[in-house]
Amino acid sequence: MGTKTTNYDFWMPEINDDENQWGSMLNSNWDLLDGLLLTLTGESKSIIIENPTATENISYFYTDVAVTVSRLLAVLVGSATPSVTWTIRFGPDRSGAGTEIVTGGTVTTSITTGSDVTVLDEPAIPAGSHVWVETTAQSGTVDSIIINLFYNED
Repeated sequence: MGTKTTNYDFWMPEINDDENQWGSMLNSNWDLLDGLLLTLTGESKSIIIENPTATENISYFYTDVAVTVSRLLAVLVGSATPSVTWTIRFGPDRSGAGTEIVTGGTVTTSITTGSDVTVLDEPAIPAGSHVWVETTAQSGTVDSIIINLFYNED
């Protein structure tokens, strides 16, 4: 069996040793590369919420084209065990309940690497949607939360 590259886990077949394995290894490499290129070609939007409370309800953006979210990344600025529970919702009516991208939201406690969310329950945001951020819990000293939403236009 071949070895994998250091950075992206691409398969490197062993010469003269991996007969009949090249096809599956190369297909695996192409699948990985396809996903990586998708994140490179996408767009992102960021929001900074200063001194967030447990009851924020803030407009993020409006999209007139359909988009698919690929990743959410959030990090806190603060000290004394900061924590914020947040969610991103979307819908055609800003006053409605909306649909959560991640059902139940996400708890972020990190002031270094943050929360990197790639498992999304409802990643497809239709054209004509308002997108907003809600917080449902906050503890510790939180100076701000920075949320990045990565997406591709459909």
